[in-house]
Amino acid sequence: MKYNNMFVISSTWGETGNEKPTFRMFPLTEECPYQECIYDPTRRILAVISKIRKQNYIMTHKVDDNGDPVFLKPGAKRGNGKNYKEERRLVETFTEYYIESPAEVTEFVAMFAINTDVATRIIEASLQVSTGNVPMNVVGDVPVEVNAGKTQDVKE
Repeated sequence: MKYNNMFVISSTWGETGNEKPTFRMFPLTEECPYQECIYDPTRRILAVISKIRKQNYIMTHKVDDNGDPVFLKPGAKRGNGKNYKEERRLVETFTEYYIESPAEVTEFVAMFAINTDVATRIIEASLQVSTGNVPMNVVGDVPVEVNAGKTQDVKE
């Protein structure tokens, strides 16, 4: 397998008006085993979408012959609170992996990206404490606050 075959771009994550800077990775070659990677800066997780396909059941809107959703009678609601009919469908999806350790995210990016600077900057920024932007280090998987050369556990 050939490594360093993905490109990193900056992007945003979150709802409109509350977006956070993030990065995405996309393949540059056919040999790359991944479709896409997306970093969630709020949870500090890299979602990796592979090219491996799998069959999965999902609940979808039930549609009429025109492709429009079939709604229940006015005022009626299902047990899940939805006012439309649903049906279970077998769909083909890609296998997803979630990397939760900041050290492993950094290692994955270094292994597959040809340009790591954007990702490194965003990962480091997401490791800062939200109140006061205190720099963070990672010891194992546990973030620790840097304070005058000494480390202490961060309480969340």
